[in-house]
Amino acid sequence: MADKRPAYQWYPKDYLADEHVALMTLEQEGAYRRLLDYCWLHESIPADMGAMGLLCRVDSSRMAELWQGIEPCFQIEGDRYVNRRLNRERFKQDSHRESKQKAGRAGAKARWDKDKNGSAKNLPLANHGSSSAFASATAVITDLWRVWIEELGGPSPHPKLTATRSKKLKAVYDEQLAEHDDPLGRFRSILRAVKASPHHMGERAYQMPESLFRSAERRDTWAQKAQANGSSGVMDADALDEWERQRYGD
Repeated sequence: MADKRPAYQWYPKDYLADEHVALMTLEQEGAYRRLLDYCWLHESIPADMGAMGLLCRVDSSRMAELWQGIEPCFQIEGDRYVNRRLNRERFKQDSHRESKQKAGRAGAKARWDKDKNGSAKNLPLANHGSSSAFASATAVITDLWRVWIEELGGPSPHPKLTATRSKKLKAVYDEQLAEHDDPLGRFRSILRAVKASPHHMGERAYQMPESLFRSAERRDTWAQKAQANGSSGVMDADALDEWERQRYGD
């Protein structure tokens, strides 16, 4: 899974104006920048000079000398050092991401509610009577396909959203998601149930919407399985194998 925080904002003016940085030697500054990056990736750095020296490519005695000018920029927490400025940046990123996710969920729900309450809800896409209804249904399918890519898409290049796949996703939405408070989360739990299945994860074709959701019975079965096992879709492997043999036979 991709790192949710691959980078952090850098403020040259703040950095160069910092008295601690101004008093560092060039070697200390290089070590400091390296330690900041490790601290960002791991949320802290080791307090041990030997381990810290390995990170900075110097021996422990040299690291202890360099650390004299770097230490004021870090704060000790247990047996690790943290950087409060990075913690603030991390909090800002997480808050921004959470607000975007909430907005996205709200937007998706609005689109789904519009489609759910529209007169064309249960008609095939090709027969939608208005451009707005068609656009709403298309947006729903696009959202569902995005979640499928996130959960089962694997590395690029990803499969294409074909007409057949769109039809199966629309059927899943109409039958299993439309009345749900969180359709996107509900669909994700169904896909995570698929991911918990060695049988389906063993064959790429079994993971495709046209196979997973090819009939109303299959769509209902996956929804029941996701419901029974919570949002994670986790099931004991032996129980899962038996369940699949009884349900699918393939």
